[in-house]
Amino acid sequence: MSQNWKSYMQQWPLLLPFLLGGALPTSTALTNLLLPLCALIGAWQGRALVVRILKTQPIVWFSLALLMALALGALRADPAQGMEYLGKYKKLLFVPFLALFFIHDKARLRAALIGFLVGSALILFASTYLRFVGSVIDPTIPSMRLMVLNGHTYLSSGITKNPIAQSLLMAIAAFLALAKALQSLHYRRLAWGILSLWMLLNVFMMSPQRTGYLAVLIMLIWAGSLWLGWRARLMAIGLGVAIASALWFGQASIVNRVALGFTEAKTCWGALHTPQQDALCATSLGLRTYWYTTAIEHIAEKPFLGYGTGNFSIPTLATSHFSNAHNEYLMQGMQLGLVGIILYLSLLIAGIRAALRLADPWRTILSGILVAYAVCSLFNSLLLDFTEGYTLVTVLAVVLALAIHTANSSNSSESKASHV
Repeated sequence: MSQNWKSYMQQWPLLLPFLLGGALPTSTALTNLLLPLCALIGAWQGRALVVRILKTQPIVWFSLALLMALALGALRADPAQGMEYLGKYKKLLFVPFLALFFIHDKARLRAALIGFLVGSALILFASTYLRFVGSVIDPTIPSMRLMVLNGHTYLSSGITKNPIAQSLLMAIAAFLALAKALQSLHYRRLAWGILSLWMLLNVFMMSPQRTGYLAVLIMLIWAGSLWLGWRARLMAIGLGVAIASALWFGQASIVNRVALGFTEAKTCWGALHTPQQDALCATSLGLRTYWYTTAIEHIAEKPFLGYGTGNFSIPTLATSHFSNAHNEYLMQGMQLGLVGIILYLSLLIAGIRAALRLADPWRTILSGILVAYAVCSLFNSLLLDFTEGYTLVTVLAVVLALAIHTANSSNSSESKASHV
């Protein structure tokens, strides 16, 4: 009995990182509470390492440099608007301290990973349930269903998060589950494989969001390029084309969503700066086309330092208020000019480079997620938005923690070798 109690007391601290991982795909309120708490604990427990990582880790340099640039940009903006947008980016401050939280005990990292997969699985179950029992919203998008429960409306593509966030995090969860399947044996491999496949089906067949489609394809192609030899890569590309073709021709909603996107963008592009602009750009990809072109025009007016944090006043369509360009690079460009674009891109590159120096499977998993973020940031504001941004911060913190742990292990080995 005493042995069981001792074992329990040793394991209960892992509940916090487990809950943090589970909160990312499920609960904004819990994420707001748990991530700063974990960062605070990390800052205290790893206080002896703070100066060292500030001096040696590019991920820390660029995350804090971007936050500092945004803080200075807020001084050039309307005070209320500047502070509102700066608050959306404060998550960058947590990167080094959350890394220290994971460095203190690597078991916390495993607990957070399992928590994320459990949370994603809960969303998967709820989404699948609504897919079959919910009411159809739009006959052209049969995969999107809704249910009203106790006065709250739930979407199959957005159970507790917005549909873009759910599709992106489900894509990441599918990638993680696939990696777990490849690392497991026998029935566990089968179980993880089934979960990964189910999550992929959720992304492609139960969600209308193209962000998830793109993220899945990028991560799988990236993983194949790292894991496989050139012949196997060609086979993997062929298999990927075959699967994509099967989904394309076999799933009408995917075909319709992609084709509709191209049509909307083309139609809006032809109507820009004409009297028909408001009517013809009032669509999903039409709005993005309008936002992107308008943002680029404004960046060209102040290319070096931008307008200041949150300080862009852009003529809007009659049907849409312009507060988010749905492109993180353009958001940084409007606020901070080329400085902001370079800092954000440098942060992602630093994360990818650090991830590529890790051992597999972390090398492939983490670099793949960050490459997906780099590409998908062309179509969404993935640092500005809450769930996507906090997930990015967590991934960067994990990369940083593993990079420091690897460096410490290498230094320890060299020290032992020098004494032999």
